Amino acid sequence: MRFYFEETLWDGWETLRFGDNLKGQHLHLALRGATLLDYQINHQGKPVSICDGFASGDELKYQGSARFFIMAPFANRIPNGIYRFNGQTYTLKPSNPLYPKVRHGLAKDIDFKINKITQDESRLMIELITQEIRPGRFEGYPFELDMVIRFILTDNKLEVNVMGSNPGDRPLPFYAGWHSYFKTSTQGIDHCQLVIPAKRVIKTDTDDIPLQEIDCLIDIDNYPELDFRPNKPSIIGSRKLDHGYADLIPDPDGLIRSSLIDLDNRLKINLIQEKGTVIAFTGDTIQYRPRSSLAIEPVECFTNAFNRPDCLNEITLKPEDSKTYRFAVEYQSGL
Repeated sequence: MRFYFEETLWDGWETLRFGDNLKGQHLHLALRGATLLDYQINHQGKPVSICDGFASGDELKYQGSARFFIMAPFANRIPNGIYRFNGQTYTLKPSNPLYPKVRHGLAKDIDFKINKITQDESRLMIELITQEIRPGRFEGYPFELDMVIRFILTDNKLEVNVMGSNPGDRPLPFYAGWHSYFKTSTQGIDHCQLVIPAKRVIKTDTDDIPLQEIDCLIDIDNYPELDFRPNKPSIIGSRKLDHGYADLIPDPDGLIRSSLIDLDNRLKINLIQEKGTVIAFTGDTIQYRPRSSLAIEPVECFTNAFNRPDCLNEITLKPEDSKTYRFAVEYQSGL
């Protein structure tokens, strides 16, 4: 059989191992937060991990660096956890006492359930679900939200679909992202090229919150040190990145691709998204394995979208409505 899957325990956490025997792809996924732990590929006849996920159960427990969190119903930060929606003000509280910050959404603290697993000759699909987000469960988010997360494995690509549905009787705020860290080898990222097809950089305050409205978008020509457009592929080198990019330019197929390219190791990783913004982070400030990988994060809306009038229509999920944010990682071996 080409594809396989197995429910397992890892350091006390329920996980799912799945993969593609034909192509040599092997993945490890924690049900807590639907968090990818590892993605191993066959690169020039050898197993290579392209995912820099949590390396132990304790890392997952304490959530440091937010590795591969599915970020929903909000992504990244909300200042002091305070937001205003539909005429009311809400204050979010940390959803995990071991991670006392309001960041990266609520899905990271939920144990998702396996709803179904299907496969055919060309793909494996794993669907995880939760109905745990309900009034009273997460302080400051008193809404009914159902979530479905699908992982779809094909020849050289893992696609992720994050769906939010509103079964309640009032609108709710919802958007999604992925706090993904990728690597091409065990030699760090300084020697790698980076491609981000963006026209603008997102300007933030000292707490990494984008400035309001149009003030936050700065033409990338004003920041040559942050310019990684396809016509200017550039080695990361010693640059310290923790920046968001907007006005992303799609390829002819309509999809947006940001790339980490290792010419020495002859491996290219593409982060694919349909829309939104992308954040690049070299991990200089993280506790474990700084600069060992690059966080390339697809995000549906700006950070702090719950407090941005220009994002209101995009984040509003009306009763009985649903929406899906799609992104993927693909690799090219043997450049």
